[in-house]
Amino acid sequence: MPPSTISALAITLAGLLLAPTAHAAVNCSKAGFDELNRDRANTAYFLDDTAEKACIDKPYAAAGSVRQVYGKDEFEIVAEDGLGVTVLLGSSHGCGDLLLLKKGQRIRVAGTVTRTYRSAGSIRIRNAACQ
Repeated sequence: MPPSTISALAITLAGLLLAPTAHAAVNCSKAGFDELNRDRANTAYFLDDTAEKACIDKPYAAAGSVRQVYGKDEFEIVAEDGLGVTVLLGSSHGCGDLLLLKKGQRIRVAGTVTRTYRSAGSIRIRNAACQ
């Protein structure tokens, strides 16, 4: 095998070994989901949802703007980084009457991630509270 082929294989292997580490730090962000969505060339990594699931059952907190209110205990915000966050409130949420929330109103929430929607660039959190 020519030296250039060996070098190319070594670089490719190093990239594959380092790729999951590079993605792991940005999983629960809009930029992280966008990066994973662009990474279709690395099909094995794209299809392996380990990186995407790394944020499930982890705490998440963000400030953002109200996009839509769905009812007394559920609403959606757009976080400052552009990530869509559907919020399911816990029993003592401290948000007041959600039906009084207005589209575009700034709010800060924290909860536990229950689901990720990588292609849509959004997540769902439960047992959330306003801060």
